[in-house]
Amino acid sequence: MTGLLIGHNTAMHVVITGSTKGIGLGMAREFLKRGHDVVVSSRGSAAVEKAVAELRAEFPDREIVGKVCDVADYAEVQALWDAAAAGLGSVDIWVNNAGRDGAKVPFFMIPPDDYVKTINTNLIGLMNCNRVVIPKMYKQGTGMIWNMEGFGSNGAVRPTIGPYGTTKYGVRYFTRTLIQELAKTPVKIGYLSPGIVITDLLVPPPERRDKNWERSKKILNILADTVETVTPYLVEGIGQNLPVGNADLNTIDEIINITDRESFDLARQLGRREGIFCGGSTGTIFAAVLKVAKDLDENGVVVFIVCDTGEHYLSKFHSDEWMKEKLLLEPQRITAGLIAETKNSGAPVELIFVTPDELVSAAIAKMNETGVTQIPVLEDNRSVGSLRESRILAKLIGDRDLLDAKVRDVMDESFPVLEMDSNFTEIKAKLRKHPAVLIEDFKRITGIITRSDVLDLQK
Repeated sequence: MTGLLIGHNTAMHVVITGSTKGIGLGMAREFLKRGHDVVVSSRGSAAVEKAVAELRAEFPDREIVGKVCDVADYAEVQALWDAAAAGLGSVDIWVNNAGRDGAKVPFFMIPPDDYVKTINTNLIGLMNCNRVVIPKMYKQGTGMIWNMEGFGSNGAVRPTIGPYGTTKYGVRYFTRTLIQELAKTPVKIGYLSPGIVITDLLVPPPERRDKNWERSKKILNILADTVETVTPYLVEGIGQNLPVGNADLNTIDEIINITDRESFDLARQLGRREGIFCGGSTGTIFAAVLKVAKDLDENGVVVFIVCDTGEHYLSKFHSDEWMKEKLLLEPQRITAGLIAETKNSGAPVELIFVTPDELVSAAIAKMNETGVTQIPVLEDNRSVGSLRESRILAKLIGDRDLLDAKVRDVMDESFPVLEMDSNFTEIKAKLRKHPAVLIEDFKRITGIITRSDVLDLQK
Protein backbone atom coordinates (compact mmCIF):
# COMPACT_ATOMS: atom_id res chain seq x y z
CA MET A 1 0.00 0.00 0.00
CA THR A 2 1.02 3.54 -0.69
CA GLY A 3 -0.16 6.21 1.65
CA LEU A 4 -0.05 9.91 2.35
CA LEU A 5 3.04 9.60 4.47
CA ILE A 6 4.59 11.56 7.29
CA GLY A 7 8.28 12.27 6.65
CA HIS A 8 11.05 10.97 8.89
CA ASN A 9 13.84 13.53 9.31
CA THR A 10 16.05 11.66 11.75
CA ALA A 11 18.64 8.97 11.09
CA MET A 12 17.27 5.45 11.06
CA HIS A 13 19.21 2.33 11.96
CA VAL A 14 19.08 -0.24 9.19
CA VAL A 15 20.16 -3.89 9.05
CA ILE A 16 20.49 -5.54 5.63
CA THR A 17 21.30 -9.24 5.28
CA GLY A 18 23.31 -10.32 2.25
CA SER A 19 24.60 -6.78 1.77
CA THR A 20 28.21 -7.14 0.65
CA LYS A 21 27.35 -7.10 -3.06
CA GLY A 22 24.51 -6.65 -5.54
CA ILE A 23 21.15 -5.26 -4.44
CA GLY A 24 22.02 -5.51 -0.73
CA LEU A 25 25.17 -3.39 -1.05
CA GLY A 26 23.32 -0.99 -3.33
CA MET A 27 20.55 -0.53 -0.75
CA ALA A 28 23.14 0.02 2.00
CA ARG A 29 24.71 2.76 -0.09
CA GLU A 30 21.31 4.39 -0.74
CA PHE A 31 20.35 4.39 2.95
CA LEU A 32 23.69 5.99 3.80
CA LYS A 33 23.18 8.65 1.12
CA ARG A 34 19.92 9.55 2.84
CA GLY A 35 21.64 10.06 6.18
CA HIS A 36 20.85 6.74 7.87
CA ASP A 37 23.14 4.25 9.67
CA VAL A 38 23.64 0.73 8.38
CA VAL A 39 24.69 -2.75 9.47
CA VAL A 40 26.25 -4.77 6.64
CA SER A 41 26.33 -8.56 6.79
CA SER A 42 27.00 -11.73 4.84
CA ARG A 43 28.48 -15.18 5.44
CA GLY A 44 32.05 -14.29 4.50
CA SER A 45 34.26 -12.23 6.83
CA ALA A 46 36.47 -10.98 3.97
CA ALA A 47 33.43 -9.77 2.04
CA VAL A 48 32.06 -7.98 5.11
CA GLU A 49 35.38 -6.27 5.79
CA LYS A 50 35.72 -5.17 2.18
CA ALA A 51 32.16 -3.76 2.00
CA VAL A 52 32.48 -1.91 5.32
CA ALA A 53 35.81 -0.37 4.30
CA GLU A 54 34.37 0.71 0.97
CA LEU A 55 31.27 2.30 2.53
CA ARG A 56 33.19 4.02 5.33
CA ALA A 57 35.44 5.63 2.73
CA GLU A 58 32.36 6.98 0.93
CA PHE A 59 30.40 7.97 4.04
CA PRO A 60 32.87 8.85 6.82
CA ASP A 61 30.20 10.69 8.85
CA ARG A 62 27.81 7.75 9.14
CA GLU A 63 27.77 4.76 11.50
CA ILE A 64 28.53 1.56 9.60
CA VAL A 65 28.73 -1.80 11.37
CA GLY A 66 29.86 -5.06 9.81
CA LYS A 67 28.82 -8.48 11.10
CA VAL A 68 29.31 -11.96 9.68
CA CYS A 69 26.02 -13.86 9.63
CA ASP A 70 24.73 -17.03 8.00
CA VAL A 71 20.96 -16.50 8.13
CA ALA A 72 20.40 -20.26 8.00
CA ASP A 73 21.88 -20.40 11.51
CA TYR A 74 19.35 -19.09 14.06
CA ALA A 75 22.02 -18.32 16.66
CA GLU A 76 23.97 -16.20 14.15
CA VAL A 77 20.83 -14.19 13.35
CA GLN A 78 20.41 -13.52 17.07
CA ALA A 79 24.03 -12.40 17.21
CA LEU A 80 23.42 -10.08 14.24
CA TRP A 81 20.58 -8.35 16.08
CA ASP A 82 22.71 -8.02 19.21
CA ALA A 83 25.59 -6.52 17.22
CA ALA A 84 23.25 -4.05 15.52
CA ALA A 85 21.60 -3.02 18.79
CA ALA A 86 24.99 -2.60 20.47
CA GLY A 87 26.55 -0.71 17.57
CA LEU A 88 23.63 1.56 16.67
CA GLY A 89 21.48 1.55 19.83
CA SER A 90 18.34 0.19 18.13
CA VAL A 91 17.07 -1.28 14.85
CA ASP A 92 14.39 0.63 12.93
CA ILE A 93 14.54 -1.19 9.60
CA TRP A 94 15.50 -4.80 8.87
CA VAL A 95 15.82 -5.90 5.22
CA ASN A 96 15.96 -9.65 4.51
CA ASN A 97 17.96 -9.64 1.30
CA ALA A 98 20.25 -12.68 1.74
CA GLY A 99 19.65 -15.09 -1.12
CA ARG A 100 21.13 -17.94 -3.12
CA ASP A 101 20.24 -19.13 -6.61
CA GLY A 102 21.95 -22.52 -6.86
CA ALA A 103 22.65 -24.61 -9.93
CA LYS A 104 20.64 -23.69 -13.07
CA VAL A 105 20.03 -27.17 -14.47
CA PRO A 106 17.00 -29.53 -14.54
CA PHE A 107 16.04 -30.50 -11.01
CA PHE A 108 16.94 -34.18 -11.37
CA MET A 109 20.53 -33.10 -12.07
CA ILE A 110 20.91 -30.87 -8.99
CA PRO A 111 22.87 -32.39 -6.08
CA PRO A 112 20.65 -32.59 -2.98
CA ASP A 113 23.03 -30.48 -0.90
CA ASP A 114 22.75 -27.67 -3.48
CA TYR A 115 18.95 -27.24 -3.32
CA VAL A 116 19.00 -27.74 0.46
CA LYS A 117 21.41 -24.78 0.72
CA THR A 118 19.08 -22.69 -1.46
CA ILE A 119 16.06 -23.53 0.70
CA ASN A 120 18.00 -22.96 3.93
CA THR A 121 19.19 -19.51 2.83
CA ASN A 122 16.16 -18.17 0.99
CA LEU A 123 13.33 -19.55 3.10
CA ILE A 124 14.59 -20.98 6.40
CA GLY A 125 17.03 -18.07 6.75
CA LEU A 126 14.27 -15.55 6.09
CA MET A 127 12.05 -17.26 8.67
CA ASN A 128 14.92 -17.23 11.17
CA CYS A 129 15.33 -13.48 10.70
CA ASN A 130 11.65 -12.74 11.12
CA ARG A 131 11.45 -15.01 14.16
CA VAL A 132 14.32 -13.16 15.84
CA VAL A 133 13.41 -9.64 14.79
CA ILE A 134 9.63 -9.51 15.34
CA PRO A 135 9.73 -10.04 19.16
CA LYS A 136 12.66 -7.60 19.47
CA MET A 137 10.86 -4.86 17.54
CA TYR A 138 7.63 -5.53 19.39
CA LYS A 139 9.47 -5.07 22.68
CA GLN A 140 11.05 -1.78 21.56
CA GLY A 141 7.63 -0.58 20.34
CA THR A 142 8.42 0.08 16.67
CA GLY A 143 10.14 -1.31 13.62
CA MET A 144 9.75 -2.36 9.99
CA ILE A 145 10.76 -5.59 8.25
CA TRP A 146 11.11 -5.96 4.48
CA ASN A 147 11.39 -9.38 2.81
CA MET A 148 12.98 -9.50 -0.64
CA GLU A 149 11.08 -11.21 -3.45
CA GLY A 150 12.57 -12.67 -6.63
CA PHE A 151 11.67 -14.56 -9.77
CA GLY A 152 8.86 -16.97 -8.93
CA SER A 153 7.24 -14.81 -6.25
CA ASN A 154 4.31 -14.05 -8.55
CA GLY A 155 3.90 -17.65 -9.67
CA ALA A 156 5.87 -17.32 -12.91
CA VAL A 157 7.63 -20.55 -13.91
CA ARG A 158 10.98 -21.01 -15.61
CA PRO A 159 12.80 -24.32 -16.13
CA THR A 160 16.10 -24.99 -14.31
CA ILE A 161 15.45 -22.68 -11.35
CA GLY A 162 12.83 -24.78 -9.56
CA PRO A 163 14.31 -24.60 -6.02
CA TYR A 164 15.00 -20.85 -6.23
CA GLY A 165 11.57 -19.99 -7.67
CA THR A 166 9.86 -22.20 -5.10
CA THR A 167 11.55 -20.39 -2.22
CA LYS A 168 10.60 -16.98 -3.61
CA TYR A 169 6.99 -18.06 -4.06
CA GLY A 170 7.13 -19.13 -0.43
CA VAL A 171 8.54 -15.71 0.57
CA ARG A 172 5.44 -13.96 -0.74
CA TYR A 173 3.03 -16.38 0.98
CA PHE A 174 4.95 -16.26 4.26
CA THR A 175 5.10 -12.46 4.20
CA ARG A 176 1.38 -12.18 3.57
CA THR A 177 0.67 -14.32 6.62
CA LEU A 178 2.91 -12.10 8.73
CA ILE A 179 1.19 -8.96 7.45
CA GLN A 180 -2.10 -10.30 8.81
CA GLU A 181 -0.58 -11.53 12.06
CA LEU A 182 1.12 -8.19 12.76
CA ALA A 183 -1.69 -5.91 11.57
CA LYS A 184 -2.51 -4.61 15.06
CA THR A 185 1.04 -4.48 16.40
CA PRO A 186 3.73 -1.75 16.27
CA VAL A 187 5.78 -3.99 13.94
CA LYS A 188 5.16 -3.44 10.22
CA ILE A 189 6.19 -5.84 7.49
CA GLY A 190 6.15 -5.93 3.70
CA TYR A 191 8.02 -7.25 0.68
CA LEU A 192 10.27 -5.59 -1.86
CA SER A 193 10.11 -6.54 -5.55
CA PRO A 194 13.28 -5.50 -7.40
CA GLY A 195 12.27 -6.87 -10.81
CA ILE A 196 14.94 -8.00 -13.27
CA VAL A 197 18.29 -6.72 -12.01
CA ILE A 198 21.82 -7.37 -13.27
CA THR A 199 23.47 -9.16 -10.33
CA ASP A 200 25.55 -12.30 -9.74
CA LEU A 201 22.29 -14.20 -9.23
CA LEU A 202 21.24 -13.39 -12.80
CA VAL A 203 24.55 -13.24 -14.67
CA PRO A 204 26.54 -16.48 -14.51
CA PRO A 205 30.33 -16.40 -14.27
CA PRO A 206 32.21 -16.97 -17.55
CA GLU A 207 32.79 -20.67 -16.85
CA ARG A 208 29.04 -21.30 -16.44
CA ARG A 209 27.87 -19.47 -19.59
CA ASP A 210 26.43 -21.92 -22.10
CA LYS A 211 25.19 -21.53 -25.69
CA ASN A 212 22.00 -19.84 -24.48
CA TRP A 213 23.86 -17.03 -22.69
CA GLU A 214 24.19 -14.78 -25.77
CA ARG A 215 20.45 -15.06 -26.37
CA SER A 216 19.66 -14.30 -22.73
CA LYS A 217 22.12 -11.40 -22.70
CA LYS A 218 20.23 -9.65 -25.49
CA ILE A 219 17.00 -9.86 -23.48
CA LEU A 220 18.68 -8.67 -20.29
CA ASN A 221 20.06 -5.64 -22.11
CA ILE A 222 16.47 -4.69 -22.96
CA LEU A 223 14.54 -5.61 -19.81
CA ALA A 224 16.97 -5.66 -16.91
CA ASP A 225 17.91 -2.74 -14.69
CA THR A 226 21.23 -2.10 -13.00
CA VAL A 227 21.65 -2.11 -9.24
CA GLU A 228 22.30 1.64 -9.38
CA THR A 229 18.95 2.18 -11.09
CA VAL A 230 16.84 -0.08 -8.90
CA THR A 231 18.09 0.50 -5.37
CA PRO A 232 17.04 4.17 -5.11
CA TYR A 233 13.52 3.09 -5.96
CA LEU A 234 13.60 0.25 -3.42
CA VAL A 235 14.86 2.49 -0.63
CA GLU A 236 12.65 5.46 -1.49
CA GLY A 237 9.87 5.78 1.07
CA ILE A 238 11.12 3.07 3.46
CA GLY A 239 10.67 4.45 6.93
CA GLN A 240 8.74 7.46 5.71
CA ASN A 241 5.66 6.29 7.59
CA LEU A 242 7.47 6.48 10.89
CA PRO A 243 6.17 9.73 12.41
CA VAL A 244 8.63 12.40 13.44
CA GLY A 245 8.75 13.44 17.06
CA ASN A 246 6.91 16.73 16.52
CA ALA A 247 4.01 15.18 14.61
CA ASP A 248 0.63 15.84 16.26
CA LEU A 249 -1.45 12.88 15.17
CA ASN A 250 -4.48 14.33 16.97
CA THR A 251 -4.87 16.89 14.18
CA ILE A 252 -5.43 14.20 11.54
CA ASP A 253 -9.11 13.78 10.68
CA GLU A 254 -8.79 10.81 8.33
CA ILE A 255 -6.16 8.44 6.97
CA ILE A 256 -6.70 7.36 3.36
CA ASN A 257 -4.84 4.31 2.04
CA ILE A 258 -3.97 4.33 -1.65
CA THR A 259 -2.59 1.37 -3.58
CA ASP A 260 0.45 1.56 -5.83
CA ARG A 261 -1.77 0.72 -8.81
CA GLU A 262 -4.03 3.70 -8.06
CA SER A 263 -1.09 6.06 -7.53
CA PHE A 264 0.78 5.14 -10.68
CA ASP A 265 -2.35 4.89 -12.84
CA LEU A 266 -3.51 8.39 -11.90
CA ALA A 267 -0.02 9.88 -12.25
CA ARG A 268 0.10 8.43 -15.77
CA GLN A 269 -3.38 9.74 -16.54
CA LEU A 270 -2.42 13.25 -15.39
CA GLY A 271 0.33 13.20 -17.98
CA ARG A 272 -1.80 11.83 -20.81
CA ARG A 273 -4.95 13.86 -20.20
CA GLU A 274 -3.81 17.07 -18.50
CA GLY A 275 -0.19 17.42 -19.56
CA ILE A 276 0.93 17.29 -15.93
CA PHE A 277 4.12 15.21 -15.90
CA CYS A 278 4.39 14.12 -12.29
CA GLY A 279 5.67 11.46 -9.90
CA GLY A 280 3.91 8.75 -7.94
CA SER A 281 3.45 10.92 -4.84
CA THR A 282 1.27 13.27 -6.84
CA GLY A 283 -0.72 10.29 -8.08
CA THR A 284 -1.24 9.22 -4.47
CA ILE A 285 -2.48 12.68 -3.48
CA PHE A 286 -4.76 12.88 -6.52
CA ALA A 287 -6.26 9.46 -5.71
CA ALA A 288 -7.03 10.64 -2.18
CA VAL A 289 -8.51 13.87 -3.56
CA LEU A 290 -10.89 11.94 -5.79
CA LYS A 291 -12.09 9.88 -2.83
CA VAL A 292 -12.68 13.02 -0.77
CA ALA A 293 -14.43 14.78 -3.66
CA LYS A 294 -17.09 12.07 -3.89
CA ASP A 295 -18.55 13.25 -0.61
CA LEU A 296 -18.66 16.95 -1.58
CA ASP A 297 -21.49 18.84 -3.23
CA GLU A 298 -21.24 20.67 -6.54
CA ASN A 299 -19.85 23.78 -4.84
CA GLY A 300 -17.04 21.92 -3.09
CA VAL A 301 -13.45 22.87 -3.88
CA VAL A 302 -10.42 20.65 -3.35
CA VAL A 303 -6.84 21.86 -3.72
CA PHE A 304 -3.95 19.42 -4.04
CA ILE A 305 -0.22 19.82 -4.57
CA VAL A 306 1.77 18.50 -7.52
CA CYS A 307 4.81 17.83 -5.38
CA ASP A 308 7.25 16.30 -7.86
CA THR A 309 7.99 15.86 -11.56
CA GLY A 310 8.12 12.70 -13.61
CA GLU A 311 11.57 12.78 -15.21
CA HIS A 312 13.03 10.55 -12.49
CA TYR A 313 10.49 7.84 -13.25
CA LEU A 314 10.78 7.45 -17.02
CA SER A 315 12.14 3.91 -16.67
CA LYS A 316 9.76 3.14 -13.78
CA PHE A 317 6.00 3.67 -13.70
CA HIS A 318 5.96 5.90 -16.80
CA SER A 319 7.16 2.83 -18.74
CA ASP A 320 4.53 0.32 -19.88
CA GLU A 321 7.16 -2.43 -19.76
CA TRP A 322 8.02 -1.70 -16.12
CA MET A 323 4.34 -1.48 -15.14
CA LYS A 324 3.63 -4.80 -16.82
CA GLU A 325 6.57 -6.49 -15.13
CA LYS A 326 5.34 -5.21 -11.73
CA LEU A 327 1.76 -6.40 -12.48
CA LEU A 328 0.53 -2.80 -12.21
CA LEU A 329 -0.34 -1.92 -15.80
CA GLU A 330 -3.98 -1.11 -16.42
CA PRO A 331 -5.38 -4.02 -18.52
CA GLN A 332 -6.58 -1.82 -21.38
CA ARG A 333 -2.96 -0.80 -22.10
CA ILE A 334 -1.62 -4.36 -22.29
CA THR A 335 -1.24 -5.28 -25.95
CA ALA A 336 -0.11 -8.40 -27.73
CA GLY A 337 3.04 -6.62 -28.86
CA LEU A 338 3.90 -5.53 -25.32
CA ILE A 339 3.49 -9.06 -23.93
CA ALA A 340 5.57 -10.58 -26.72
CA GLU A 341 8.36 -8.02 -26.30
CA THR A 342 8.61 -8.34 -22.52
CA LYS A 343 8.38 -12.08 -21.94
CA ASN A 344 10.63 -13.51 -19.21
CA SER A 345 14.35 -13.77 -19.78
CA GLY A 346 14.13 -17.52 -20.39
CA ALA A 347 12.12 -17.04 -23.59
CA PRO A 348 13.82 -17.18 -27.02
CA VAL A 349 14.66 -13.80 -28.56
CA GLU A 350 13.35 -14.72 -32.02
CA LEU A 351 10.27 -16.70 -33.01
CA ILE A 352 11.00 -20.44 -33.16
CA PHE A 353 9.14 -22.22 -35.95
CA VAL A 354 9.32 -25.14 -38.37
CA THR A 355 8.23 -25.57 -41.98
CA PRO A 356 5.79 -28.22 -43.25
CA ASP A 357 8.50 -30.07 -45.17
CA GLU A 358 10.90 -30.47 -42.24
CA LEU A 359 11.18 -33.91 -40.68
CA VAL A 360 9.36 -34.57 -37.41
CA SER A 361 12.67 -35.66 -35.85
CA ALA A 362 14.22 -32.29 -36.75
CA ALA A 363 11.23 -30.44 -35.30
CA ILE A 364 11.49 -32.37 -32.02
CA ALA A 365 15.21 -31.63 -31.85
CA LYS A 366 14.55 -27.91 -32.38
CA MET A 367 11.91 -27.92 -29.61
CA ASN A 368 14.27 -29.68 -27.20
CA GLU A 369 17.15 -27.35 -28.04
CA THR A 370 15.10 -24.18 -27.49
CA GLY A 371 13.06 -25.47 -24.54
CA VAL A 372 9.63 -24.87 -26.12
CA THR A 373 6.72 -27.31 -25.89
CA GLN A 374 4.64 -25.91 -28.75
CA ILE A 375 5.78 -24.44 -32.03
CA PRO A 376 4.08 -22.89 -35.07
CA VAL A 377 4.42 -24.28 -38.57
CA LEU A 378 5.04 -21.48 -41.07
CA GLU A 379 5.15 -21.49 -44.86
CA ASP A 380 5.99 -18.29 -46.74
CA ASN A 381 5.52 -16.48 -43.41
CA ARG A 382 1.96 -17.76 -43.14
CA SER A 383 0.75 -19.93 -40.28
CA VAL A 384 -0.33 -23.30 -41.70
CA GLY A 385 -0.26 -25.51 -38.60
CA SER A 386 1.23 -26.16 -35.18
CA LEU A 387 3.08 -28.82 -33.23
CA ARG A 388 2.53 -29.62 -29.56
CA GLU A 389 5.03 -31.82 -27.76
CA SER A 390 2.41 -33.88 -25.93
CA ARG A 391 0.49 -34.66 -29.12
CA ILE A 392 3.63 -35.59 -31.07
CA LEU A 393 4.81 -37.96 -28.35
CA ALA A 394 1.38 -39.59 -28.20
CA LYS A 395 1.50 -40.22 -31.94
CA LEU A 396 5.07 -41.56 -31.78
CA ILE A 397 4.09 -44.11 -29.15
CA GLY A 398 1.74 -45.63 -31.73
CA ASP A 399 4.06 -45.25 -34.71
CA ARG A 400 7.76 -44.56 -34.16
CA ASP A 401 8.29 -44.35 -37.93
CA LEU A 402 6.65 -40.93 -37.80
CA LEU A 403 10.05 -39.56 -36.78
CA ASP A 404 10.99 -39.78 -40.46
CA ALA A 405 7.71 -38.26 -41.63
CA LYS A 406 7.24 -34.63 -42.64
CA VAL A 407 5.77 -32.11 -40.24
CA ARG A 408 2.74 -31.57 -42.51
CA ASP A 409 1.76 -35.22 -41.90
CA VAL A 410 1.43 -34.81 -38.10
CA MET A 411 0.77 -31.12 -37.49
CA ASP A 412 -2.36 -29.80 -35.77
CA GLU A 413 -4.42 -26.75 -36.65
CA SER A 414 -2.78 -23.34 -36.75
CA PHE A 415 -2.60 -21.08 -33.72
CA PRO A 416 -4.79 -17.98 -34.08
CA VAL A 417 -3.05 -14.84 -35.39
CA LEU A 418 -3.52 -11.42 -33.72
CA GLU A 419 -2.25 -7.96 -34.61
CA MET A 420 0.42 -6.30 -32.46
CA ASP A 421 -2.09 -3.84 -30.97
CA SER A 422 -4.66 -6.48 -30.00
CA ASN A 423 -5.79 -5.84 -26.44
CA PHE A 424 -5.60 -8.07 -23.39
CA THR A 425 -9.27 -9.05 -23.58
CA GLU A 426 -8.85 -10.35 -27.14
CA ILE A 427 -5.74 -12.29 -26.17
CA LYS A 428 -7.43 -13.98 -23.20
CA ALA A 429 -10.45 -14.94 -25.32
CA LYS A 430 -8.23 -16.70 -27.85
CA LEU A 431 -6.13 -18.44 -25.19
CA ARG A 432 -9.23 -19.92 -23.56
CA LYS A 433 -9.67 -22.04 -26.70
CA HIS A 434 -6.08 -22.35 -27.94
CA PRO A 435 -2.73 -23.04 -26.23
CA ALA A 436 -1.03 -20.10 -27.95
CA VAL A 437 -1.56 -17.17 -30.31
CA LEU A 438 0.77 -15.76 -32.93
CA ILE A 439 1.55 -12.04 -33.27
CA GLU A 440 1.53 -10.39 -36.67
CA ASP A 441 3.21 -7.11 -37.55
CA PHE A 442 2.82 -5.74 -41.09
CA LYS A 443 1.76 -9.17 -42.37
CA ARG A 444 4.78 -10.87 -40.76
CA ILE A 445 4.51 -13.41 -37.97
CA THR A 446 6.89 -12.00 -35.36
CA GLY A 447 6.08 -13.63 -32.02
CA ILE A 448 4.07 -16.06 -29.96
CA ILE A 449 2.14 -15.74 -26.70
CA THR A 450 1.29 -18.83 -24.64
CA ARG A 451 -1.06 -19.25 -21.71
CA SER A 452 1.85 -19.16 -19.26
CA ASP A 453 2.89 -15.73 -20.61
CA VAL A 454 -0.34 -14.13 -19.41
CA LEU A 455 -0.89 -15.97 -16.13
CA ASP A 456 0.99 -13.31 -14.16
CA LEU A 457 -1.11 -10.52 -15.65
CA GLN A 458 -4.41 -11.81 -14.33
CA LYS A 459 -3.77 -11.27 -10.61
